[in-house]
Amino acid sequence: MKKYNEKYLLRIITWAPISFIFILSLLVTYIKINDTKISIAKDISQLTEEFIEDKNNKIKIQVNSIYKHILYNKKTSEKELKDTLKSRVYEAHAIASNIYKENNNKSREKILKLIKDALRDIRFNNNRSYFFIHNIKGTVLLYPLSKRAEGTNYSQLKDLNGYYFVQTIMKRIRDKKEGFDIYYWEKPDENGKRIYKKFIFTKYFKELNISISTGEYIDDYETQIKSNVLKYINNLSLEKKQYYFLIDNKNVVIAHSNKTVVNKKLKDISFVSKNVMNTLENKKLIDNTFLSYTSQGLKKISYVKYFKDWDWLVGTGYYYFELAEFIQNEKEKLEQRGAEDLKTILLLSLLATSILFLLSYYLSSLVRNRFITYKNELLKEIKKNREKDSVLSQQSKMAAMGEMLANIAHQWRQPLSVISTASSGIRLKKEFNDLSEKEMFSSLSIIDNSAQYLSKTIDDFTNFFSSNKKMVLISTNKLWDSINTLISAQFKYNNIEFILDIKKENVSILANELIQVLLNIVNNSKDQFLLSPNEKRLIFVSIKLDQKNFVIEIKDNAGGINEDIISRVFEPYFTTKHQSQGTGIGLYMCEQIVSRNLKGTITAINTNFSYKDENYKGASFIISIPSNIA
Repeated sequence: MKKYNEKYLLRIITWAPISFIFILSLLVTYIKINDTKISIAKDISQLTEEFIEDKNNKIKIQVNSIYKHILYNKKTSEKELKDTLKSRVYEAHAIASNIYKENNNKSREKILKLIKDALRDIRFNNNRSYFFIHNIKGTVLLYPLSKRAEGTNYSQLKDLNGYYFVQTIMKRIRDKKEGFDIYYWEKPDENGKRIYKKFIFTKYFKELNISISTGEYIDDYETQIKSNVLKYINNLSLEKKQYYFLIDNKNVVIAHSNKTVVNKKLKDISFVSKNVMNTLENKKLIDNTFLSYTSQGLKKISYVKYFKDWDWLVGTGYYYFELAEFIQNEKEKLEQRGAEDLKTILLLSLLATSILFLLSYYLSSLVRNRFITYKNELLKEIKKNREKDSVLSQQSKMAAMGEMLANIAHQWRQPLSVISTASSGIRLKKEFNDLSEKEMFSSLSIIDNSAQYLSKTIDDFTNFFSSNKKMVLISTNKLWDSINTLISAQFKYNNIEFILDIKKENVSILANELIQVLLNIVNNSKDQFLLSPNEKRLIFVSIKLDQKNFVIEIKDNAGGINEDIISRVFEPYFTTKHQSQGTGIGLYMCEQIVSRNLKGTITAINTNFSYKDENYKGASFIISIPSNIA
């Protein structure tokens, strides 16, 4: 059936283009002779519509793009401000912690003074923001804007909406927590005093039972964001050679390709007619609209969009003389082409058909030959890849078997020793006629229990090597127990401790496939520990299930992976171990199993972390598998 399809396809490749060219030539010749004059008029009309539609779409896309840029900056401004406030308070908290640590032998008052002196002159956000400190009673301990206010109790201070925001800070201290808060305060501007929204972030400092806070007016931060947006629009105008205009809430032109009108009000621009000025000033009424008007004696089309949050109007446009020039050029071309076509259509059609017929036949032959050649080469490559995958799979199995044999040896060492000791005891006591029936049954019970343990070990390792690739329903705890059974003896022997964070869930998954991946990762950590002098050898295992993914993270404190090679650890045959220790197949096969069989992802990163007040560095492997894989 495949050979028949192949022959049929080759026939299509050979004859279909030739037949198509012949039929198309006859059809084009007939239509061209009869419809040349009519098509010119239609083409001009269509070109006019297309030009206007294309221009309108382009300027609409351009304005919408800028609008989205403005909207994005507006939406992210509060988040960026919160992130900035939080990171700054964390920095202040770290400074205070260091001062406390270095001066813990001094009195509380002296330590507090050192902290206040260190934070008093720190400014950020263009010198607008500063740090302030309260105690649990609401007394301000640090207020850089007015040192005389320090020591005053502000627990009853409320904002212009009646909100007691200092009491919220006091609650943060009582609850020993951190968090954001919002209140409304007045500040002077060019229009007098106005009410503005202000963010503050507060973090509890447990050593002195105080809070460290900072704040910022969102309006001040947005002013900076607006400046960045204007720079973006001006740069965009230069890059694309396209003018844009931007009108702010005071009807001032704050962006325009004509620099002479920038920072001028619409009413002060001489070439803006009163009608156009009134239209542009009514921003809310012309949102998402095309405007047609005359500017400096030229007819013009503009597209404008209104950004409500900042009361901005953004737009761009084009002049109608561009359309007239385009249509005139196209009309001349069409008329000239039509006249020439009418005279030479038959001769050209015949000549073109003959040439295309021969060329098509030649190209079809080339395509057919290439098709056959590529098919043969593809079959060869497929065969090579299958052989390569077979070799990689075999090497991975051999490596896994070596690891398992080592684990079996560790698992069997103790029970075999117990059996040997019990049997030797029975034999010696029997030789000296000192063997009681109770002692004999006790020793036989020990031997029987040890034999059952050995049998269970065989079952556990047999299950690991099983080729069963069916989905099984298994709990996350049992999944880890299956792994721990295989490696516990060897890891205890090497003083390696597991720190578990496993959320008990039932998941449907290819269990043996996943166990093979996890064993490979923890064995790599073990090998790295054996090369390092770490006194504490820790492996952290986190298994969790969220709405979308089944996530497993394994990290150690073995020092991590060299940054120069971390991006290559999943490549086949890449290894940093000695030739006698590794082949570089393990992590490659892990990546293949996770991506192909489990339909997930695996990543490797270096991470710095703390555990029980100790700082560590190590490698972290994160496996994410779709939770709906079942």
